[in-house]
Amino acid sequence: GDLLRVVDALIAADKVVFFGSGGSGYAARDESLRFSHLEIAASAYNEEFEMMLQAARMKKGQIAFGFSNSGRSRATVGVLREARRNGALTVGIANYHGTPLEEVSDIFFCTSFPKRGGYTASLTARIAVSAIMDAIYVLCAHHGRMASNVGEVDRALESVRLAPKKKNT
Repeated sequence: GDLLRVVDALIAADKVVFFGSGGSGYAARDESLRFSHLEIAASAYNEEFEMMLQAARMKKGQIAFGFSNSGRSRATVGVLREARRNGALTVGIANYHGTPLEEVSDIFFCTSFPKRGGYTASLTARIAVSAIMDAIYVLCAHHGRMASNVGEVDRALESVRLAPKKKNT
């Protein structure tokens, strides 16, 4: 289904851009960092002007992901519309069907958690987005998109994390 369509597109893609504003911008950033382990150029944008600038540069063979809890974020809907117009595959993830984000998405995933209490619904939806993206990531890695030097990258990151902090003078 749609999950495998996204995976196939990612395997062939030379660039993937993650878009989101507000709290969804954090999801976009997290996913861009994670997908940077794959042999594709992954980036994230959460400021409206930068988002539109990047969407205007997208083309066929590239993928634009849009994250929006409500599915109505004007900025995210606008950039997916622009990326799609330029030939990029658009993938939207939101909490509701029948939204403007779904309309501009070639592939749409609905997290399907109706609003209850603001924070709880938001957290639950974030976990659902993460689960969808986990599945996409693992399938891409399983199909050979894992960067060959991921061990080197992990070692470099670990050395930075464990390095003693310099004292301010």
